[in-house]
Amino acid sequence: TMSRESLRRADEVPTAVASTPRVTPLAEESRFEALHREHHAALWRFARAQLRSAAVAEEAVQEAFLALWRQPELWRVPGAANVRAWLYTAVRHHALNVRRHERVVRRLEPDAARGRCDVADAAACPALGVPPVDPHAAVEGAELAASIDRAIAAIPERRRLVMLLRWQHGLSPTEIATALRTTPGSVRVLLTRARHDLARLLGLPPG
Repeated sequence: TMSRESLRRADEVPTAVASTPRVTPLAEESRFEALHREHHAALWRFARAQLRSAAVAEEAVQEAFLALWRQPELWRVPGAANVRAWLYTAVRHHALNVRRHERVVRRLEPDAARGRCDVADAAACPALGVPPVDPHAAVEGAELAASIDRAIAAIPERRRLVMLLRWQHGLSPTEIATALRTTPGSVRVLLTRARHDLARLLGLPPG
């Protein structure tokens, strides 16, 4: 027969065992690396759609991940926060800061700014453009792609970003609203207007 002392100790065991397991630094690093692999490419495309330079787009993405690393409560526990929406918000914020800086530079050095072109973007720069190997190949496809690119570029920026985040990056209206600091209802309105803009610019009936 167990003594009262033994029973008391037995009752205390589950309480001691049921403690929250500590997250090790190695587990944290693995979790963060997985987030980086999952979101980096899409975030870079999002940044690149707003910034002229591929290198600056990469910098925007890395700054977002660095800011996320400094707030482990957002990502340490899976599902604790919408990390994807948070990252898009951070990239958007950094891109806006870069563009504000570029506007100041253009005002101070208009000639130098107009003449500057990223070597990595040579195909988009007339001065450094690379001639096509076969100028007669896939003309119709190239013209259609160029028309679509021009149409998308002509859409007002906020509508264009909503369209890209929804169609290209697959974000939900709620996630887009978080990234652009607006409401899901406004996102849906902007998305509808973007569709109408694109159809009008391409000469298609609105759908």
